[in-house]
Amino acid sequence: MIYTRITIERWDAVMSDDPIGDEARRVLADRARDESRANSLRAQATGLWDNLKAQVASLVTGANKNADMQRVIGCQLQYLPQNYSGFEVHKATLPALYLRVRYHEQFFSVEWETVEGGIATSSVTQQTDNLRLELGPDDRAYLKNDRGQEFKIVRDAALYLLKPFWEASR
Repeated sequence: MIYTRITIERWDAVMSDDPIGDEARRVLADRARDESRANSLRAQATGLWDNLKAQVASLVTGANKNADMQRVIGCQLQYLPQNYSGFEVHKATLPALYLRVRYHEQFFSVEWETVEGGIATSSVTQQTDNLRLELGPDDRAYLKNDRGQEFKIVRDAALYLLKPFWEASR
């Protein structure tokens, strides 16, 4: 026969006299951890938003100055800040494209609107996405779209937002 020896401390840990108290402490610890992560995410959200706006504005300026990109897009892009809560990017020539990004507490809503054809035969298509604020294991915020694509670097998220402008011109 094989006997297993259990120490008193181990036995006390397995057979707690206060299972309700243990559960309450576990729930409170989980809540404190969740609240701490939520506070960390809120604290980083504003910086992430400001960084995204700056990156998009910088990329639009760069695209407008780059002769090759101008041949691809066909016109100058316009970056239009919409107070603190959003921004837009417009491409006026056909196919016209409008990007609208809005700040919400835990995500940024994204809408692309494409207008094709002439005045009498125009068609409008819309695509939407959300860039959700996520917190990594290192407590650093990043963005994740509805399809699960993660953007750990804000510049990559900005390029994702602007990619339809050069794809629409094909």
